[in-house]
Amino acid sequence: MFRRSHLSHLGRMTVVLWATCITGYATHAQQAGILTNLEIGSYKTNIEYLRFPLDQPVSASQFDYSATVSDQYTAKFFITATTPADTEEEIKIDGNTVKSGEAYAVDLKEGETDFTITVHSTEAPWSIYHLKVDRKDLSKVYTSEKLGTGIWRVRDFGGTRGDETFYLFEGKNRALVIDVGMGKGDLPAYLHTLTKLPIDVAITHGHGDHFGQVNEFKDSTVYISEKDITRLPHDFITPKFHYIKEGDVIDLGGRKFEAINVPGHTLGSIIYLDRADSIAVTGDAVSSGSMVYMFGSNCTALDQYADSLKHLQEKIKDVPNLTLLVGHAYQERTPLTEQAGHQLIDNMETVAEKVLSGEVEGKLVESVASYGKSELREANYQLAGLWYNPKNLHTARAALGLLNITTKGGDFLIWKSVFGSMLTNYTATMPDKSTAVEVTPTAYWPNYKALTVNGSPVRSGETKDVELTPGDNKIEIQVTGNDGSTETYTVAIQR
Repeated sequence: MFRRSHLSHLGRMTVVLWATCITGYATHAQQAGILTNLEIGSYKTNIEYLRFPLDQPVSASQFDYSATVSDQYTAKFFITATTPADTEEEIKIDGNTVKSGEAYAVDLKEGETDFTITVHSTEAPWSIYHLKVDRKDLSKVYTSEKLGTGIWRVRDFGGTRGDETFYLFEGKNRALVIDVGMGKGDLPAYLHTLTKLPIDVAITHGHGDHFGQVNEFKDSTVYISEKDITRLPHDFITPKFHYIKEGDVIDLGGRKFEAINVPGHTLGSIIYLDRADSIAVTGDAVSSGSMVYMFGSNCTALDQYADSLKHLQEKIKDVPNLTLLVGHAYQERTPLTEQAGHQLIDNMETVAEKVLSGEVEGKLVESVASYGKSELREANYQLAGLWYNPKNLHTARAALGLLNITTKGGDFLIWKSVFGSMLTNYTATMPDKSTAVEVTPTAYWPNYKALTVNGSPVRSGETKDVELTPGDNKIEIQVTGNDGSTETYTVAIQR
C-alpha cells in the first residue's frame, strides 16, 4: 500500500571486492575454480547473525562487488566463501585454508582492511579475489525512505543490518515519531529535514534501542506506558511525559493512533494502530518478522503473552489488509503487509498456545549476554518465531502483576532489576532526601487471597506509605494466591 523509494547509502562502511582469474575467468556458475557465493556478516548477539548484502548477486561473470555495513557489532567479522558442490577446490583466505561454506573469523580493525581469497582446482586455473573492508563509526548517520504521504521509515547507524527502525508520521497539526533508536547524532534536526511540523514522540516499549534518544526531545510530549517507565534513566523523564494506556488516542489532525497494550516482551509494550490507513507500529511486541524475544527475566510469563495476542487479535479483527511497521525491519523475512500482517500475529498466538499446551517444545538454545547466560527455547510456526524461557510459561497464583514504588513527590524509583513477576528480589537507591516512599502492589490474579506490605494488609492497586530510615531499608510484599500459595517480593532501598 506504500510507494517505496531507495535507501540512502550515506556514510556507510564500504566493502569492495575484486576478482581476477589468472588465465581467464569461468562463465558458468557450476564451473570449477570459482566462487558461487560470497557472504560477509557478524553476530549482533550470540543467537542473531547479521548477513550484510553485497551490491549484487555473486555470478561467474561478475568480479566487482561492494557492500555497506557499520562498525556496530563488526569487531568480529566473518567471511564465507562457497564453491560448486560437485567440485573439489582449495579455498584460502589470507593464506589460511578454509572449507567451502565455512565461516572464516577475523578481527576487524577500524579503517580499511584488505583480504585476499584464492580458489584453486585441478580442473581449472587459479582465481584470486580481493576484499576491502572499510570499518567506520556511523552512529551519527540516519537514513530514511518515504513509505507514503506523510510517512517515513527512519534508520540509525547508517541504515545497516542490525540497526533500529522508527517511523515519522505527519498529521495536519503535528508530527509523531514512534521510537527514536539509540544513535548519537542530532535526531530532532534530521527529522526536521523531513517535516516542518512540531514533533511529538511515542515509545513502543522500554528498551534502550527504542527510547535511547528520547532525551533529545526535551520540548516534545512523550507517550510511554507507565509500566515501562523504570527502564529509563531518571534524567530522561520530564514533565512532558504522558503515560499512555489502552484505548488512548494520539490525534495529529487528520491522522490518529490508538494505543493497544500488548504486554509480553516488556510489561509496557504498546502497539500504535492507525485504523484509517491499516497501519500498526509494533516495536518488538510481535517480532519484526523473524523472532520475538520472550526469554528475558523481565518478560511476562508466556501465558500472559498469549492473552495479549488474543486481545490484539480482537482489536484488529476488523482492520483490512494490515501493514505492520516493525522495530527492526532488516529482520523481515517477508513483507508484513495485507494478509501477512494479520498472519504473523495469528501465527505467534498459535505457537505460544502450542508451547503452553505441551504440544510443542522448542529447540534448546543458550543465550550469552552481558547480564549472564539464559536458557531459552526456539519454536517456529509459519511466519512466527518464538524464543521463550521454559521456566516462565505459567503465571504463579501468588504472582504480582505490577509493583510501583515512588517518592512522595511522585518520582519513580529506578530499581534493578526491572520488575518482572518471576523476579522476587530488587534493589533501589533514593533519588532525593525523601524519608518515605509510596508502594503500590498489584496482584496479577484478581481472585488473590491476601496482599501485605511489611505485614500490613493492602488491597491490590492500593498505595501504602512506608517510612524510611537512614541507610539500608527493606520492603517486603507478600501475595497469597487463591490456592493458598505465597510469594514474597523484597525491595532493598538505600537512603
